[in-house]
Amino acid sequence: MRATLPVSEQFWRDHWLWLKERGYTLRPRYGPDWVPSWERDKRKRQCNCEDDVVPSSQHILDARNSKGDLVALKRINLATHPSEGVIARYFSSNNRKDNQNNHCVPLLDVLHVPEDDKQDDTPIILVMPFLRSYKDPNFVTVGEAVDFLRQVIQGLHYMHHNRVAHRHVVSKNFMMDPKPLYLDMFHPMDPSKTYDFTHQVKHRSRTAHPTKYYIVDLGDAREYSANSDKLCETALPREKSSAPEHHVPEQTPYDPFATDVYDLGDMFRSDFLDQSSSFEFLRPLISDMTKANASERPVMSEVDRRFEILQRHLSADELRSRVTRRNESIFSSVCRGIRHLYRRMKLAGLQPVPTLPAPSSQIRNGFRPDHSDSLPSSPT
Repeated sequence: MRATLPVSEQFWRDHWLWLKERGYTLRPRYGPDWVPSWERDKRKRQCNCEDDVVPSSQHILDARNSKGDLVALKRINLATHPSEGVIARYFSSNNRKDNQNNHCVPLLDVLHVPEDDKQDDTPIILVMPFLRSYKDPNFVTVGEAVDFLRQVIQGLHYMHHNRVAHRHVVSKNFMMDPKPLYLDMFHPMDPSKTYDFTHQVKHRSRTAHPTKYYIVDLGDAREYSANSDKLCETALPREKSSAPEHHVPEQTPYDPFATDVYDLGDMFRSDFLDQSSSFEFLRPLISDMTKANASERPVMSEVDRRFEILQRHLSADELRSRVTRRNESIFSSVCRGIRHLYRRMKLAGLQPVPTLPAPSSQIRNGFRPDHSDSLPSSPT
């Protein structure tokens, strides 16, 4: 008997065949004749079955493309996010997708849901690479974290250079390409397990296998003309931004680019400075990025310039040092220090250990702008 899925997943089940015809295969859970594996084999425990895992979002699901690569499918409701497909396509255009400063998640394909199949005003599905949270696994060295910070700063700088504000700069919207770190792909809904759910997933070192980081979720992003008034938006919902301008009772206009700067600085503070004393060198920059008065915050080009200076002043030993934790005990500190020394010696025996692990395509030679023009009018 065909199993019943929650309403939140039925869109994917109902479009399983349509997606397969377009080269995208969903997991067995969404197949038209799915019978739970724990019902077919009574020896299996339901909690240990791959097809028991429920997605955390009803709008995003994984699939395999015709080449067997794992991709992410994102349902877009144009009534609530009319610009997401447009902006994603803009940053994936031929003259931008290969720019070393561009860290917007690439758009691989756009699928148009048939008119008679539309549900919840969802006319398009965006196809993107399947990514992983930027902070899982943890950063081991300061250099690994500095590489992440460098990439996301240049990525947001690049968006602002193209007159696009992200408007939802939070930790979950920064992700990484997992392929360099994971020889065995993890399960999309349980990143701690392998894709087939048979064992715990193992990862490689970011230092030895550098990866690229991406800015995702362009649903709130917006383009502004070069001569428009910067104070042109009214406050977003509080969960979208921690900036002071979003916590006042009046709907006063604000500068979305200055808010992006604040939120990036606040994310650096909560995810790095508050967690580890290894990042004290960031404190002056973060302090300026999170000034209460938006007009006193540096613009992203200045943030980028100042971070490059900070990076250049870090010694090789500092970059190779381990990321300490503010709450670790003396015993933990000694044990982690010994493990870190062992890892360094092991890596050094295999190959020269870089101080700043960066993909070869991401070696920075200054900010390189490209030609900026208006965004296209439709995501087709």
